[in-house]
Amino acid sequence: PAATIGHDNRMPLKVLFDKIIKNGVNARLAMSMISDVYGEIGQLAENSVKAAFFLKNIIARRISIYDITGSDDAVILLGPTGAGKTETAKKMAKLISDRQEQVTVMVFDPIKRGSYDEFRAFSDTTGIPFAFTTDIDDLCVKIGKCTGKKIIDVTGHVDFQERISERLPAIKKVIILPAGARDEKMT
Repeated sequence: PAATIGHDNRMPLKVLFDKIIKNGVNARLAMSMISDVYGEIGQLAENSVKAAFFLKNIIARRISIYDITGSDDAVILLGPTGAGKTETAKKMAKLISDRQEQVTVMVFDPIKRGSYDEFRAFSDTTGIPFAFTTDIDDLCVKIGKCTGKKIIDVTGHVDFQERISERLPAIKKVIILPAGARDEKMT
């Protein structure tokens, strides 16, 4: 028998899968996580509350903790529009700069060029350099030329995030999700 969530007559795992995909997660990764949920709880996955609980645990196990300080590794901030990537980039850059480490914020946004003004003001106030581009090839060149830690703030559009992730597979990725919507997005 099909379990329900609200008025949705689909199976809870299908509902969770659709929500994960809607939030920009790769379909193969989403299916892997849903398979793990079913593998752990079997038929209990028909209960939407239990399925969501186990999905959150599986996601938590897959997330690694990354120390942003102490290395010159670049990091790309990914996530939906409005999640807080830009504010996170500025806070990370300030933290690194306050530790007397060299850092540059790189901004890739071919859609909303208004972030240029925001980062220009941030740079003028803090002295932290930034680079802005609307072209993936230019971003790759800027990453190569820049010294020190690089924090790359990428537009929230999934298609651009996927292209940049594919083009720069060796760079660490940090996923930023909107805190206020976390339960809605994951359950």
